[in-house]
Amino acid sequence: MIAPGAGVGPQSVGFVGLGTMGRGMARRLIAAGLSVEVFDVNQAAVDELIAAGATAAESLESLGASRPVLAVAVVDDEQVRTVIGVPHKSGLLAHAAPGTVVLIHSTIHPDVCRELAELARLVDVTVLDAPMTGNPGAAAAGRLSVMVGGDAAALERARPALAAYAAQITHLGPVGAGQAAKIANNVRHRDHAAGGSRGAGAGRGARHQQRRDAAAARIRGSRQLGRP
Repeated sequence: MIAPGAGVGPQSVGFVGLGTMGRGMARRLIAAGLSVEVFDVNQAAVDELIAAGATAAESLESLGASRPVLAVAVVDDEQVRTVIGVPHKSGLLAHAAPGTVVLIHSTIHPDVCRELAELARLVDVTVLDAPMTGNPGAAAAGRLSVMVGGDAAALERARPALAAYAAQITHLGPVGAGQAAKIANNVRHRDHAAGGSRGAGAGRGARHQQRRDAAAARIRGSRQLGRP
């Protein structure tokens, strides 16, 4: 087990989840000169990152034991629970050193983040919820926006990693605050999209009515022309 401050600094990062967003984020970490160890069930994705300069973790447990900053970018609540695991038993928390910081980049329920933060606190590990906005292109270009909930000091320890793929890092309050902001942001986007659809529909309706009125006028005109 390698504890933070014992030869491995915050520039040493473990990354779990090499999907369309995660691959770009992990590549940004490598490009920034950080030491990156990755884990994913998709071996092809792992091989791609190895070719880019990362090393591959044998397991979640070994990854949790070796890196002081751990980033998680998997799909949903249950996957995040599985990855983070249980202290002394499974997942990243099985052998994580005191002082480790876990960044949850997945968009999950704020209550799950709080639950996992309490679990991690039993072994002096800090969980930060850090959902992001942006697309795969923004991830690859380092232009993501990350909304963070949790301990401010832990955020500073993780900042060198976050800065590799995020152009904006905003600390919003306690654990769960980042997820709450992301959910609110998603709702705003959906409402805006729905409003745009309604507006487009209204516009199409108005155009259809104009065409119907013009056609009716032409018919009326032709009838008038045909009168003796």
